[in-house]
Amino acid sequence: MKQDVPGGVIYGYILEPELLMKRRNGFIMLFALWTGLIIFSFSLAAAVLAHQYEKQIVMYRYSIEAVYLAESALLMGQLQCESEGESDLPEKWEQEFSELAEKSGPGRKIKVVRTLKQTGQGEVTGTLRGIACVGPDGVQRTRALSFNAIYDASCQRWTFTFYDYRI
Repeated sequence: MKQDVPGGVIYGYILEPELLMKRRNGFIMLFALWTGLIIFSFSLAAAVLAHQYEKQIVMYRYSIEAVYLAESALLMGQLQCESEGESDLPEKWEQEFSELAEKSGPGRKIKVVRTLKQTGQGEVTGTLRGIACVGPDGVQRTRALSFNAIYDASCQRWTFTFYDYRI
């Protein structure tokens, strides 16, 4: 149905300014609202993701710091083991390094734990673990070394052989 109108030829509808004002086309308004809502939702999602990313950066920093402190505790534990003079090693031994924790900053806990897996006459196998806890959320990282130790009666001390670095 083709009709001639003063503004031009329209198929099926007559375009007159008075009719357009009276009809109030709700579809265009609804489309504009939904488009705005979708754009707002995308921008809100981007803001939330950016905030989570910033939090992740802080947690990564704490994680790296905890790894460094755990490896430091592990090295200090190795030095402690090398100076072990008793002929009988306890099955579980742990030591906290409060001085190192205070120097590295507030809210840090650093310790080393030595556990024996197997004990024999003058031979010991076990694990030495360095543990560090950093930050308000308590990010904890552990580093470990397995070891064999043989008691040298002539020197009256243990000879430790460390191997198998583990995370």
